[in-house]
Amino acid sequence: MFTPDQVIAIMMGNPDKETCVELADSGWWNFFDDAQSAFLQWNQPKLCMPFGEFHKRFESWIGRPVFTHEFASKRLLQDELDTGIHPSLSEIMAQIPPEKLITFNPQTE
Repeated sequence: MFTPDQVIAIMMGNPDKETCVELADSGWWNFFDDAQSAFLQWNQPKLCMPFGEFHKRFESWIGRPVFTHEFASKRLLQDELDTGIHPSLSEIMAQIPPEKLITFNPQTE
């Protein structure tokens, strides 16, 4: 089991794969609130918690729903965290290459 101080030291360092797996199995994020745990994982290149848990906590931290594809544009999300300016849905959708974009409108007949 890890202490909160150990988690912070590990997450701010360069943990090996085995340590990341141990962290992911430990539930370390429960020591911290959503913003704190999302911040620690955001600043650690290796995933050390279940992605679904990170996604949920990141959304709470940034203050809006985040589409999975947005995580591929870390710079854009970081800019949003830095400025607090949220993109429109059109701007978010524009990040998807046109050949990969599929839309569905349940209102059409």
